[in-house]
This record gives sequence, C-alpha cells and structure tokens, in this order.
Amino acid sequence: MGRGVKVPTIERPHYTVYLEGLPIEGEGVLTFVHCDVQRWNKNIKRELIRDFTQLVKLRTTPLYCLRHDSKQEKFIKMFGFAFDFPTTDEQQPLDVYKLEI
Repeated sequence: MGRGVKVPTIERPHYTVYLEGLPIEGEGVLTFVHCDVQRWNKNIKRELIRDFTQLVKLRTTPLYCLRHDSKQEKFIKMFGFAFDFPTTDEQQPLDVYKLEI
C-alpha cells in the first residue's frame, strides 16, 4: 500500500497527520490517515486527540489506517478505529482499520 500522495493535513511541531487516497480493489478509493510523531508526552497526546477530533468533524466518509505491527495498536485503539479487513503490501500482511464517521 502507499501508492498515493500523502497530503499533510495537520502540521504541528511534534506531529504531522497526513491523508492519502488509495485505490483498494473491490472497495474503490479509500482515505487513509497516517501520523508521524516526533515527540510524545501527555500534553502532546491531548493536542493530537483535539486536532484529530476536529479533522473527523470535517469528514463525511470513513477514515482508514493500516496496522503494520503491534506498536501502532495503541494509536489505532486510542482514536477508535476498528478492524475492517486484511490485505497485503508487496507480500507483507497488513490489517486495515476503519473509523466510521
């Protein structure tokens, strides 16, 4: 996965949230969210939750995210994503999670 263009949507000193439209066979183009975190503490967590909540309020269609490994699990659960379907990326198994809007 990852053949689209990641568009920075929320840019903060300690994290950047990106949206990326990816064509998924049998599903159409789905909007995936990615987050790069440079620093983490409870204040940054609160800011990220606040910013992400605002982003979700602007959406009318679901958001999706990928779980490559177990370290991403806490973020996926923190934002309320639920498992949707398995897929692969160049032979690597991936889990796709969905956040209903």
